[in-house]
Amino acid sequence: MNRFREILSAISSPSVPAKKTRIISLFLGLPVAFVLFLYHGMSVIPAALLSLLIAAVIALTFVLEERAKKRADTLKEEIESDEYYHDPIWREKYLEYIRKHDFSSVKEHSMKADLYRNYFRISGVIMTVIACAFFIPALIWKSGEVSANVFLAIGGAIFLLWGIKKLYDTPVARFMREYHNCYEDIERSYMEGKCLAFREDGMFAEKSGINIGAGYTVMYDLGGISAIDNHRILDVSRHSKATKCYGNGVYLGTHTDHYIIVRYLDGHDNEKSCSIRMNEFQIEMIYDELSMHHGDSVYSEVIKHDVG
Repeated sequence: MNRFREILSAISSPSVPAKKTRIISLFLGLPVAFVLFLYHGMSVIPAALLSLLIAAVIALTFVLEERAKKRADTLKEEIESDEYYHDPIWREKYLEYIRKHDFSSVKEHSMKADLYRNYFRISGVIMTVIACAFFIPALIWKSGEVSANVFLAIGGAIFLLWGIKKLYDTPVARFMREYHNCYEDIERSYMEGKCLAFREDGMFAEKSGINIGAGYTVMYDLGGISAIDNHRILDVSRHSKATKCYGNGVYLGTHTDHYIIVRYLDGHDNEKSCSIRMNEFQIEMIYDELSMHHGDSVYSEVIKHDVG
């Protein structure tokens, strides 16, 4: 079964060929493109110019890829030596960020309400509104065709259930069950804790965040919620992950995600870790706040290959 999954993964997401192989294959394809331009009725000079333009664009992508590789190597070295986070220019930007976006306090009357607010999804509201758009005509429209009203009512019910699932399908209830033995202590710490939240751009982007209290640190994202006893934290690390994106072997760019990783002991003395994604300045704020438990800074690269 594992071998089958490996084969399936290799078929669906093949690895990016070596740069030399890609250069040879892409530039060997230029004469073919030139012939195809001629075949479709283009004259020689425009076909040659267009082929040269394609060659220039391909060459530019390889130049950008090489520059990105050099920057990544430098960044990896600076992050793992902590030089990156102590750069005067970066520190100035960091302090400016703190002045505008410092820790906030809990906005709700209870931890449960605050967590539900953090998991609020606008998509659930949209589905509920669509459900109303189906239900209202089903109730007031007198078309003479009962089947039309039934169809609208069924459509409304589907969107309503979908919206409710979007709004209430969160890890909050599971979190409350898992930590029921010490829930009151966690909530007491949470209500007086310092909060940070992160959301990507976009209406449907998922949210992650952290609450650092006197007794517990609560971390949450789409994957779940963890409450960590501050006295049982082993170390806290910063992790930067660069994803290099390719389309049909052509370099399309790199984007970097930043994570905070907390390694700790649970109630049964088992070693566990929890990580959430934030922006790089929020990561540093959390790292500074949990300054008694500093760990190593980590940098890694991931390849994303889209076959079009």
